[in-house]
Amino acid sequence: MAAFTPASSANRSEEIVEEARTEADETRREADAYAAEHASADALASALVRLYEDNASTLTPDPVHSRFYDSHPPAVERLAHLERLRGTAQPAGA
Repeated sequence: MAAFTPASSANRSEEIVEEARTEADETRREADAYAAEHASADALASALVRLYEDNASTLTPDPVHSRFYDSHPPAVERLAHLERLRGTAQPAGA
């Protein structure tokens, strides 16, 4: 059994936070995919940009700051994901 040290505890805490963040990011990507499938990826992308503009948020935040403090992935990542979804969208009735 490994001995407890403050460093090992801090490392494990960082791992837990990163795992939770990764799961949350995946959930948001799934939510964006669902919205794009049932509405319009273009409309969702437009709404995301408008929200960032209305809240005076940057579309390209510092990645380290964003990873620790933001509750959602950066808009650039979400917009890129929506762009990929547009490329794979099936025509209605297909």
